[in-house]
Amino acid sequence: MKRDMDIIRDTMLALEKDNDLDGVGFYAFSENEPVIERADPKVAFYHLQLCVAGGLLDDNGQEVVGHVVIRGLTWEGHDFLDAVRDDNIWAEVKSVVKKQGYELTFDVAKSLAMRLLSTSIGL
Repeated sequence: MKRDMDIIRDTMLALEKDNDLDGVGFYAFSENEPVIERADPKVAFYHLQLCVAGGLLDDNGQEVVGHVVIRGLTWEGHDFLDAVRDDNIWAEVKSVVKKQGYELTFDVAKSLAMRLLSTSIGL
């Protein structure tokens, strides 16, 4: 399955809004209860797993068969969201990368978004 950075972003934005993910308890998500509705449940679940594997979500080493168990966002997850939260910046990031003929990677997305964000606020 191909990684979709839009699904990663949407997943992270949805999880950030969930006040139950407070870093204290553990919350299990299965393929049957996707975090976002706009994607096929299997695709959404796969991308949730990628968010954990990529260090954006804290699973604290917890494993439950058939589930992704998380406590909340990591520092890196919050930094990523702060960089790509603005829809205009996100659209520009995707446009710049597409014009160059490349695939959007996590590091490029975050770096380019941070650069665009810095420019937009005059830094």
